[in-house]
Amino acid sequence: MLRAAWNRTLAPAALVGFALGAILLWRVILVVADLVPDGYQYYAFDTQFDALLVGCGLALCARTNWVQRTARAVSVTPIAPLLTVAVLAAGHQIPLDVWYLTIGNLFDAVLLAILLVQVMMLHRHLAWRWIQWRWVRFLGAISYPLYLYHQLGRRIVDSIWQPRFAVWIVVATMVSLALAIGSYYFVEKPFLRLKTRFTRRAAPATEALPLAG
Repeated sequence: MLRAAWNRTLAPAALVGFALGAILLWRVILVVADLVPDGYQYYAFDTQFDALLVGCGLALCARTNWVQRTARAVSVTPIAPLLTVAVLAAGHQIPLDVWYLTIGNLFDAVLLAILLVQVMMLHRHLAWRWIQWRWVRFLGAISYPLYLYHQLGRRIVDSIWQPRFAVWIVVATMVSLALAIGSYYFVEKPFLRLKTRFTRRAAPATEALPLAG
């Protein structure tokens, strides 16, 4: 029974924690030994994987009791997400580059994971019902391709037009949105439909984090 409990509740958290610690240590080594240029720290997979790993860890451990308790604790008030955003913004005021080359990336990822949990837990509260609006949900659906293509959208606008900054922001955003929407409908959705060919039966739906407990 103890072994089953370990495998079900503690093993995923322990594995994620070990990996996060290893990545953090690796970044510190790179900074202290000055082994690579700063640009490598910002963009290399081996130094930035912890941001993805925090999300994976949240998914793996979302149904454990300790995560459920933590989720309720950080969402006791509708202003809690605003406090998380304030802490996130304060962290970006730290003038030390070494902060972001070492622990800052992990700090941001953890705070963003907390913010995600908070808005999920509070989505029925009057102050946060807007996250259920259809167009907001659609932006969430295309958020990943928007992340992938926003640099391309910016470069397209730069290459053909040099308007004032405010206009540039609007046009670059619209181009990036168009690229993201195209990717969502013509790349992501067709590939997602292919999943049914490789799975015998769809897994039963599980309760979302804010509905558990």
